[in-house]
Amino acid sequence: ALFLLGVNLLWGSTYAVARGVLETAPPILLACVRFLLAGVFLLLFGAHRYPARLLEAAEDRRGDGSALRSLLVVGVVGFGLSKVLN
Repeated sequence: ALFLLGVNLLWGSTYAVARGVLETAPPILLACVRFLLAGVFLLLFGAHRYPARLLEAAEDRRGDGSALRSLLVVGVVGFGLSKVLN
């Protein structure tokens, strides 16, 4: 129950923070910062919880960088579609 209360407070506070930040910064900057913070949090959580899987998932089996390019394309297309469809 305490965890859900924390999540609710964090989720609800984003609206108050967004209102203040949007007066001084462009929305795309706010979105980038939010995704960066979420990505860092998930990376740290994954490294703590599943250290062996994280290293295994990070290795590029082909060695040509195609995994990173694919991840980048999926992220850019997903972000772009979310902005276009809203």
